[in-house]
Amino acid sequence: MTNRRLEDDRWVKLMAELGEDGLWTIDGDAASADQLPVDAALRARLRCWREAWESQEEETWDRPDLEAFSAEGREIARALKAALPEWTVIYYDEAAAQQIPWERAKQDRPLFEYEIEASPPTQES
Repeated sequence: MTNRRLEDDRWVKLMAELGEDGLWTIDGDAASADQLPVDAALRARLRCWREAWESQEEETWDRPDLEAFSAEGREIARALKAALPEWTVIYYDEAAAQQIPWERAKQDRPLFEYEIEASPPTQES
């Protein structure tokens, strides 16, 4: 692991597989949720999500559970983006990744690893 902090680059990837808290730096190093300038509740939610991945063997996920896990991950990634609007937040969708044949993974990567965009502001009526 390098000495770079997530805040140095304002870039983070959320990916459950491997790593301490499911967070990665721009250089591909694992990062801790404690490095995120977000509230404790969001860090706890992130760790709970990551622990769910650790408690399951990859081969034993049934499709509905994996879809629910990935949906929660997307929501956490959106919450990170909302809390850190100036940051680049990348999400690695485990359920979508498993739908791609290994030999096509590189070319189809945008289907399962993508940037979370900020939600457009809502207009008050």
